[in-house]
Amino acid sequence: MKSYMLDFNKINSNTLRITITPMGLEFIEESKDKSYMHRLAELLEWHICNGWDWLSAEDLGALTSSELILSDDVEIDDTGNITSKPFTVYWFDNYQVENPFDSWKSKGYIDLSKTYPRLIQGLIKA
Repeated sequence: MKSYMLDFNKINSNTLRITITPMGLEFIEESKDKSYMHRLAELLEWHICNGWDWLSAEDLGALTSSELILSDDVEIDDTGNITSKPFTVYWFDNYQVENPFDSWKSKGYIDLSKTYPRLIQGLIKA
């Protein structure tokens, strides 16, 4: 799915490739004074408004510090609770050694790995 700053492409059954556009690269250079999360939110905004959800590890009960966890098939109710099961997430599992901004500048893309979060008692309301 194309946007003006990032393109999302499922390149195989287990990988979501997020490619930066020229406008996205320009944004990265111009927003160096902004926080990491602010910059990430700005880049992801179009996709978040058009079918993707940006989840936190806490939402899933996941033991990770990855700040880039996305899903295009999770259902979330009006109070912010996840109501769908099962669902798929794509996460930036290389977060400990790779900065997405550096990777976008050097190679033009990052890859997110597909996984299925374990359902934790009480996380999904029936």
